[in-house]
Amino acid sequence: MAAYLFHMELLLIRHGLPIRREISNGRADPELSDDGHRQAEHLAKYLAAEQIHAIYASPLLRAHQTAEHLARSHGLDIVTDDGVAEYDRDSNEYVAVEELKASNDPRWQAMLAGEWGHPNLAEGTDFFYPNYTSIHRVTAARSGERNVLTLNETYHLRGTGLPVGIYQG
Repeated sequence: MAAYLFHMELLLIRHGLPIRREISNGRADPELSDDGHRQAEHLAKYLAAEQIHAIYASPLLRAHQTAEHLARSHGLDIVTDDGVAEYDRDSNEYVAVEELKASNDPRWQAMLAGEWGHPNLAEGTDFFYPNYTSIHRVTAARSGERNVLTLNETYHLRGTGLPVGIYQG
């Protein structure tokens, strides 16, 4: 039996800083703040000379807007992948993790502890399995290429098995 090794580089990019949004009904799904758009533009400039073959993004607005800057600079379309949407996709509030961390909010502590305490958040298995398989599907489909996947938050990275301390915000 022959063994084959396929090389593929996948850049996992966290979205730029979104606005804070808390609503009574529906999904918060906030857009990027002005700072978030500046961050996304810096990313596009940083990767301008790099060869990128495809750009994937979560359907959530903050990830998609981050990807738009890079897609525009590389002349690529964005492939939306529902499987990499964040666990809070159906939540009626969005408070940036940076804000939660800065204030040592109990929700930040819950995130560090791996708790899923909000009623509008996906359960761990409901989130991690589609996330994990989506990332692997992109990897398998784009062998030999460099691709970008814009994500939401750091919970995606928890699914990789990396220690929490590597990406605590």
